[in-house]
Amino acid sequence: MGLQTYDAGKTTLCEALIHGFRKAGVTLVPFKPHSGTSYWSQFDAFQRSLAKSTLLSGDIMKLEAAAESQIPLEMLNPVNRLSGPVLDRGIPEEKLVFQEFIVERFTCHDGLMHKNIYYFKGNVNLARLRNMQAFYLAVKRNAERIFFIRKFEDLVQAYTNTVLQLKEQEF
Repeated sequence: MGLQTYDAGKTTLCEALIHGFRKAGVTLVPFKPHSGTSYWSQFDAFQRSLAKSTLLSGDIMKLEAAAESQIPLEMLNPVNRLSGPVLDRGIPEEKLVFQEFIVERFTCHDGLMHKNIYYFKGNVNLARLRNMQAFYLAVKRNAERIFFIRKFEDLVQAYTNTVLQLKEQEF
C-alpha cells in the first residue's frame, strides 16, 4: 500500500484512523510533507485550489476535514506540485520531472505567519490550460515570491536558493 504512488487507499486509511481517534477523544493533526496533484486526473482538487487561491492537495483537504485542526492547509502540506501529462515516457528522469511540472508551492513559516513561494514552469502557455490564468492571478495576490523556471537546472537552483535564504532568515 505505501509504495503505490496513488489510488492505493493510503489517504482513505488515514482518514478512517483520524475519525476513529477523534471518536476516542484523541486530537491529532494530519501532515503530508510533499504531494502532487494532477491537473488532468485530479482537476477537482485544482478547482478547489483555485477557489482558495493556493495550490492544495486533495488528500490534505480530506484529512483536515476529518481532523478539524484549524491549521492552514499549506502548513499541513508544505510542498505540493501540480503536474500535467507527458506523452513520451522514454526520456531521462530529470527531464521527465521537469516536463510534468506545471507549478509547485513551497510553504515556510517565520514563527508568525506562513509564506507561499511558487515555482511556475516558464514555458507553459497558461492560456491553454483551463482556469490556469485565473489560478496564477489568484496565487499572485497571496504569494511571498513567484519564480518562472525555464529548465530543470533552474528549478534545482531556485530550490537551493530558497532553502539558503530561509536558513539566513532563520525560518
